[in-house]
Amino acid sequence: MAQSRFVAVLLISVAIVGLLTIVVISYRQTIPAYPNGSGSYIVAKDNLGTLPDLIAAASLLIDYVLTDYRIGTLRNGSHVLINADVSLLHKLPV
Repeated sequence: MAQSRFVAVLLISVAIVGLLTIVVISYRQTIPAYPNGSGSYIVAKDNLGTLPDLIAAASLLIDYVLTDYRIGTLRNGSHVLINADVSLLHKLPV
């Protein structure tokens, strides 16, 4: 049982390292091709065509919306903690 878990963790680790290697190689090729900087939309449009650049644009839009929602939620949550009524703290059970 423990040996099969170790093998599974080892295989997943090798897969993650392989994916990270692919990403590093990709960035090493992209940076010289776009020395002034560029995003995934422009890179996909120039190299892959219309459909992949639209997919990249949609994923960026979803990422921006979800990140803004998460940050807004965290901001509102911290606002509640900051404005908590500290006079009620003595009533909490210890």
